[in-house]
This record gives sequence, structure tokens and C-alpha cells, in this order.
Amino acid sequence: MGWNAAIAVFGFICGPAISLITTLPQPHYTVNVGDFQLTFDSTTAPGWISIIFALIGTICSLRFHEIRKIRLGYVGDDKPEVTPTSYRSVRSLTMISSSKLPLKGVVICLFITFVFTTAFTILETTCPLYTSKWYGFSDWNNSLLFLGISIGCLLSLFILQLILLMITDERIILITCSLFVTVGLIVLFDWNNSYVSLARFYCGLGLVCFGYANGQAILIAIFSKILEEQEQGIMMGWFNSVGCIARMIIPVVASYIFDLFSISFLFLSVAALSFLTICCSIITWKAIDTKNTISD
Repeated sequence: MGWNAAIAVFGFICGPAISLITTLPQPHYTVNVGDFQLTFDSTTAPGWISIIFALIGTICSLRFHEIRKIRLGYVGDDKPEVTPTSYRSVRSLTMISSSKLPLKGVVICLFITFVFTTAFTILETTCPLYTSKWYGFSDWNNSLLFLGISIGCLLSLFILQLILLMITDERIILITCSLFVTVGLIVLFDWNNSYVSLARFYCGLGLVCFGYANGQAILIAIFSKILEEQEQGIMMGWFNSVGCIARMIIPVVASYIFDLFSISFLFLSVAALSFLTICCSIITWKAIDTKNTISD
């Protein structure tokens, strides 16, 4: 589950780096289809690439569905009744009170993943605006920046495997990652100038991305372990949904705050949220203990 989370995190981080390709002039072209023009350039390319990935994902999903039917014995005329996932998902919520679900641990994990995703999404949204305004970065420079972040986070996920050999308690690593995110946002905060030096910006950005990548990977491993024998597929769906909510809402909110107030106000607010995750992890220390998954 940790590696599953790592791949998802890596995809989030690599997304902006794809613009490195779209900023190149070579792949730009226009195709006339009747009265319509289909243009592939730096503005429309992210949309076209997203469509291609969505189609590939759909094909993979169909194949996965066939494999799932075979594993469930759904072959030929022998078709056992399988409850739709959407129905089971809603039913799982209505049965929480009577189940053995470790509710405290689940809630704190959902809160932390929301904060982690919020922190990275804010940087992902405001970083190009920030670097363009204060450092004169072009689209090409920002693409290189995100490419560097992607490579750095990928390396950090491998380093995480070494850390796990020395620190077996995932809660310690989770709190450390939350601390990295908090400190990174504070490094980026400057109330007087509204921006920091380029070296300080790189430092803060690196701390936040390192904390996010490793923290999210560790968090989903903790979430999986505390669920133990619960219906993990459904709960993992709710876990990912919380992250998706952050990724849908935060870009809009962050853009408004960036325009109406200041980026420093945004960094400070999320730093406070991140610090709150540290406090919550300490307060609910036993609830997120992966070695003691007895229901509370």
C-alpha cells in the first residue's frame, strides 16, 4: 500500500513537469476538421495529454474489471451476485457505528491526507505565479523546476525505504514528515516582502515536497494497517476522495487568496494546519498505532 501511495504521489508531482514538453515549439500543430481547428500548443497540450492518459486509464480499468470477474468466479453462466461498489461504499458509512472500525485512527488519517494534499496543491498552483512574478521564471524554467522536484521526490521515496529499516514505528516518520512540511512553509513565509530569496525558496520548496511525498506514502501504509480486517477497498476509496476534494477546491481558493491577500498569508495558514497534524498525531498516538489495531 505504501508503494501504491508512492506511485500516486509521484504522479501528482510529475504532472506539472509534463509542461516541459508542451513548452517546446516542435510539437505544436493545428489540424482542421471541417469548420473546427484542433490546436496542440503550450496552452491546449495539457488538456490533450490528460485526455490521452484518461483513455489509457479507461482501457486499463476495463481490463482490471475482467480480471476481477475471473477472480470472483464470474465465468460463463455461473454468475454470483456481486454488490456494486457504489452501494457498498454508501452502506459502509451507514454501518460505521455498529462496525469495529477504528474511527479515531481513520479520522486522523483522513485529516492528515487532506492537509498534506492541500500543502502540495497550494505550491503546485501558486509556484508558477510566484516564480514568474518575483524571479522572472518563464514556462520553461518552471517546467525544469517541477522536473527537478519530481526527480528529488522519487529519490526521497527510495531513501524512505532505508529509513524504514532503522525506524520501525511509522508514526515517528509521519510526524517528522509533517514537521518538514510545516518548517518548509515557514521558510517560504515573509510578511514584509511577500517573497523570499531564491535560495530560501528552493529550501522551503524542497522541505515541503520531501515531507509530502514521504508523509503521504507512510500515511496510507498506516491507514491500511489500522484498518486490519475491515473492507479496505472501500475505505481506501474514501481516503483518496478526501485528497481529491483538496485538489479540486484548493487551486481555486489559493488563487483567490494569492490575488486578494498575499502568498505569505497562504503559506502561514497552511503551516498552521500542518502543525495541527503534528498535534493531532501526538494526541491520538495510540489510535494510529499499527501494532495495536484493536477497535477503540
